[in-house]
Amino acid sequence: MSRAQAIVVRGQEVLMVRHRQGEAEWWCLPGGAVLDGETPAEAALRELEEECRVRGRVVRETSVVTYGPDDRHYTYLVDIGRQEPALGCDPEHAADSQVLQEVRWMRLDALSERDRAFLWTAGLLSVPPFGGLVLGWGDAVSYPCSNALGSAGHIATGRYGQEAGSLGSSSPSLRGKGDAGGTALRIIEHRRHTMRAKPGRHLSQPGVDLARRVGEGLGPFHRVVTSSLPRAFETALAMGFAVDEQVSLLASLPDGFEDEVPWDAGIGRIASAVRRRPDGTVARFAHQLAAFHRDLAARLPDGGRALVISHGGIVEASAVGCKPDGDYAGWGPAFGYCEGVRMYFHGTRCERIEPLRVAAAPDPGGQDGAAGGTGDPVRGV
Repeated sequence: MSRAQAIVVRGQEVLMVRHRQGEAEWWCLPGGAVLDGETPAEAALRELEEECRVRGRVVRETSVVTYGPDDRHYTYLVDIGRQEPALGCDPEHAADSQVLQEVRWMRLDALSERDRAFLWTAGLLSVPPFGGLVLGWGDAVSYPCSNALGSAGHIATGRYGQEAGSLGSSSPSLRGKGDAGGTALRIIEHRRHTMRAKPGRHLSQPGVDLARRVGEGLGPFHRVVTSSLPRAFETALAMGFAVDEQVSLLASLPDGFEDEVPWDAGIGRIASAVRRRPDGTVARFAHQLAAFHRDLAARLPDGGRALVISHGGIVEASAVGCKPDGDYAGWGPAFGYCEGVRMYFHGTRCERIEPLRVAAAPDPGGQDGAAGGTGDPVRGV
């Protein structure tokens, strides 16, 4: 039976869907069987709408691969404009037996060698900017040959065969639940910024003091990321860590978020909002934040650590997005200043999350609040 699939790109990311059958999982392009009475191009657009809930326009054909006399795979470059994909379903499967598990924009370095190989057969190299991107990878061998495999069959080196970076013996090598094959877990700490003097944009002296105190027990980190707002950037510096990247996604709650749940409601209520309205603003934002964390985890070496500094409501939504099935009922109120979560990733899958609390600090007059308290919701730069 012939099949058809869609290549949808944004910048250097490709729209991918995660499938699961039994213990096996893989990432692939949205697609499926060509039904009687439809063309391969029509099938690709139908499958894209079913799996990712977006409507597309075929730009051109990128590949036709023949596996047998009646088994051809057709791939098309498809434009979806500014639509935002969301997890759909396979109508051939019941709700409790769906193979389709997740929809996500993916960078090539977040995919396994196997899943990337199928993108090459689909003609991704003919789609800008991926042809030029691959030319810049260099000549290092990355194919998982026998002398490059670990005990579980995983590539023992980092991105595209280059040796993974390390902070040395001080970097933890945690092995935890679900960490198949003994691969060290990757850790992301996502914390709220410290205090600032209202209405100013910069940290107050008590805020700097708190960040210094908390930072003494943290690190080292392979990567430090903050929101684009000064108080988040300055918190990382006050903790003692240089900032590698600032991300606007971490800077503000989207319009409509507080129509569903107050920003300072706490992680339990935010988790309930995501489950109650899976297509709502809070759920969509949580999924976007989860995609950011998975991409960050993919860029860390095994056993690597990252620090993320953002804002109230965003920390909680990130945790729920990364592990939506978590039990957050007993986690208490919204995270205060410099508080947050520690997330453990096996590859790009979040295995578990821990809350991080800090001791309360005095609240001098005119300050943003005490550690453990709440401040103003984030509303943009």
